Amino acid sequence: MGELVPIGTILAVISSQVMKTALAANDVLFGKESFKVLGNYLLDIEPVLKELQLQKLNDSPAARQAVESLEADLKKANNLVEKYKNRARFYLLVKCRNIVKEVQEVTRDIGKSLAALSLVNIEVLSGISEEVNRLQNEMERANFEASQSRLQIVNKLNQGLSDQIHDQEFANNILKEIARAAGVPVEPAEITKELDNFKKEKEEAAYRKERAEVFFLNQVIELLSRADAARDYEEVRSQYFQRVSIIDGYDPKEEYIQPFKAFICCITGTIMVDPAKPPIETVNPGVEELMKANSINKEWVTIGGLTEIVISKLGSLRSGYLQDKVMIMLKDVVEGHARNKDVFVENEGLENVVACFRKDYTISAAAIELIYEVLQDQPDWNLPYCQKLSQQSNSILLLVSFLKIQVSPSAEKAEEILAKLCDEEEDIVKAAREGWYGPLIDRLHQGSASSRMSIVRAILSLELREEDMKLLGEKGVIPPLLESIWKY
Repeated sequence: MGELVPIGTILAVISSQVMKTALAANDVLFGKESFKVLGNYLLDIEPVLKELQLQKLNDSPAARQAVESLEADLKKANNLVEKYKNRARFYLLVKCRNIVKEVQEVTRDIGKSLAALSLVNIEVLSGISEEVNRLQNEMERANFEASQSRLQIVNKLNQGLSDQIHDQEFANNILKEIARAAGVPVEPAEITKELDNFKKEKEEAAYRKERAEVFFLNQVIELLSRADAARDYEEVRSQYFQRVSIIDGYDPKEEYIQPFKAFICCITGTIMVDPAKPPIETVNPGVEELMKANSINKEWVTIGGLTEIVISKLGSLRSGYLQDKVMIMLKDVVEGHARNKDVFVENEGLENVVACFRKDYTISAAAIELIYEVLQDQPDWNLPYCQKLSQQSNSILLLVSFLKIQVSPSAEKAEEILAKLCDEEEDIVKAAREGWYGPLIDRLHQGSASSRMSIVRAILSLELREEDMKLLGEKGVIPPLLESIWKY
């Protein structure tokens, strides 16, 4: 049996390790709140260990067991810091709840070991007993939690995976939230790099034979890889033109061209007719299904110039049926796809859609559904696009007119759009002149003093009918109106 290492030597080694781990814990960039607390506790432990060395701790079996227990827990703390110091940022975010629990557990274990050490060295630590008692009590009761904003993202991700939500919009939104929370720019090059690091985490988990971890990480990777930002646009563009060149290179004498896999219907297994270039006059339903199934095809539709062509033809179409079908198709093209929304707006899509508003409910509803989708920038609205729409001279009039004659889900969306457009006083008054008073009433109740006075002047300038005055009275406009007049 070998000689026992002197307890003083063990304390010296532990003291040195404590300082290294404490400094390393404070350098962890992600989840730093919990690691920083752990590091500060470790810094507080170092003077206790120094005191034990100075006082020459008695080498009793109980003392040795307590020291060795503390040494083991401090090694666990060091391993934990090393484990998460240089991991992929997406991985650290999606595992933040587990990481915080691990930090909490090791902190409490160290507190228990420190308590055991102080019990067998009451006399030696008498000079700093108050500090030791405070430290061990705090560590044993340490309670760490991940930030609520990160937990909300993780919960949203887990719920999406549980519900098997794989649509483009959800992938775009969750990737954007994860990237921002992890401090990663939402740009294809950065996202691709982080996803590659994330994939390495899955490979390492597979090497460790952690099947549940591999399954979870694979689900997350598959979902995030669907997002627009996870694809390099130039690469997608290059793929499109490669395929076009292949088609152009076929011998016209050949009976047919072998279809690409993307042109095979994922439901029926048959080839969809003209999935890339449907004529305006016969908007192919196969295109709509294709776009919903694979967002890369949305990229190709726009890269091929179809989106611009359809937008340019929309305003001149005589057939209401075709207008309706084209707007439905455009909605599929832009749905959850930021780049295609930009193309739509840049090519005067909003102007052309507003021009399609008419008394016919079906066409107006399709126009509202399309506009609503374009204005979405989850989890919020695209304010520059809202401003551009508000600049259309008759957009507010047309939306209010639609609200007056329809009660439907599209009408609810029209009201949401109007609420976003009526941010400036000029637009609020414009809506009121058309008989929609919601923003005006809100501003009168909640606006600044100068804003309320402007609204008062606007109300006095309106040619109100008896039913309008009755409505305003029911909405509680009279008291603040009189108050504002009295003050000014």
